Amino acid sequence: MAYTKTVWQDRYIETPNKYQLTENQDNTVTLTEVTGTIYTEGTDVNADHMNNIEDGLEDVDTRVTTLEADTGWQDISYASGYSAGTGDPLKYRVKNGIVYIKGYVTGTFASGTYATVATIPASITPTEAIRGGAAAQQGKPALYQIATTGIIQVCPQVLGTGVAVPTWIQFTTSYPVD
Repeated sequence: MAYTKTVWQDRYIETPNKYQLTENQDNTVTLTEVTGTIYTEGTDVNADHMNNIEDGLEDVDTRVTTLEADTGWQDISYASGYSAGTGDPLKYRVKNGIVYIKGYVTGTFASGTYATVATIPASITPTEAIRGGAAAQQGKPALYQIATTGIIQVCPQVLGTGVAVPTWIQFTTSYPVD
């Protein structure tokens, strides 16, 4: 929610701090302001204006708390047919407004073809696709991508004929939470 700023104005009157005293029949008094000429009406201090300030502070506090939070490392569920194998499992962490993802994917891959291996929670999906290089078994190159839908895909790149397609791929990435 965007904050709507109140432009506050002081009240300017001809006779500040001047009141008329009226004695009431119940032995109380009534003070009535004697303003003289009002040069500038000023901004009312009322519940609407004060609640606008409170709502703005609450929104800022929520945003800062979210950005400063640390989820700790959380598991990412693998798609059917994929796992961590003997490597570190896929995990994510959100710390200080940055999403960190790391881990291994083991399974059956085809060279040059992206395989959907996992999906991250909707709350941490990137606003634009994230793509990068990854390491695969026996030092072979691979690619990864994380779609705006949260789908994680990996793609081994086998160059040459008779070269075995790797059975595991490892990657690490990070991006800001938007």
